[in-house]
Amino acid sequence: MHKYELDIIGNAIDSLDEALAKYAQGQNGCRRSHKFALLHFCHFMELILKHYISTIDENLIYSKVFRVVEKRAKKDEISLIDAFEVLEDEEFDFELPVKGNLNPHTITLDMALAYVESDKDYFDSELASEIRSLKDLRNDIEHHKFVMDTKEVRLALGRLTRGFDEFTDIFSVVGLQDVISKDHLGVFQTLADEYEHELKEAKVEVRDAHNAAFRGVRLKHQYDVHWATYDCPECNVSDLMIPNEDSSTGFKCTMCGNEDSEDIEVDCEICGSSWPNGEMSSWVDTYTYTCPDCNDFDSKY
Repeated sequence: MHKYELDIIGNAIDSLDEALAKYAQGQNGCRRSHKFALLHFCHFMELILKHYISTIDENLIYSKVFRVVEKRAKKDEISLIDAFEVLEDEEFDFELPVKGNLNPHTITLDMALAYVESDKDYFDSELASEIRSLKDLRNDIEHHKFVMDTKEVRLALGRLTRGFDEFTDIFSVVGLQDVISKDHLGVFQTLADEYEHELKEAKVEVRDAHNAAFRGVRLKHQYDVHWATYDCPECNVSDLMIPNEDSSTGFKCTMCGNEDSEDIEVDCEICGSSWPNGEMSSWVDTYTYTCPDCNDFDSKY
């Protein structure tokens, strides 16, 4: 019988690989996969933080040892990292609280995060906030009814991927791009690149809006659905400006939020034909949009 055995860092990367695989499925339209991407990523976060704690002292990963550090921090009114260093200077035996215990209980994600966050010179407090938010959603999934905004989950996973890519580099934990599966490297690199991730999300939003507009419409009636896309002149990306009821122009870019483009077609107030608004003219105190044909007086007289 073959045994499947992973150490803590191997287990963490295994969970990250699974999260990336489920994320990719979610990007391709499988909404259910977002839940599993989130769960696997939370497992990765917990294990990677525990691994880092274990590099400080292999026994600090156990809750009984961690409680000793917590107690000292509270007593001396100092941070967890300072409390550990004080105990270390006093030559405290960190193995003592778990000696003889063959299967000691390990620290929670909150405990690991509290220790790392106490190193305020290097750890990003915004990353800590993102971790806690995703962990809370994970808990809702596991124990309660939950509502999940799939786009927000995907964006959060992108921010967390970038955060952990930086964290593991700064703290010399592991080079994530060197150890994840080659099959998922492209997904990881997209998430790790803020612009590429936002662009992917913008394109997914366009796809979802298009599908929603034509959902349930019979083929012979699809010409009656007024749905179009335009290139965004602000972020210079094709087909990201889509219909939007709240926009002053009726269109909005899913990437940058721009609402203006001279390519957006409007109806001529005289003949009713549609033209790009950049080609329209206005008549003072009379018309806002008049097309080139209605303004071509030379050909009419």
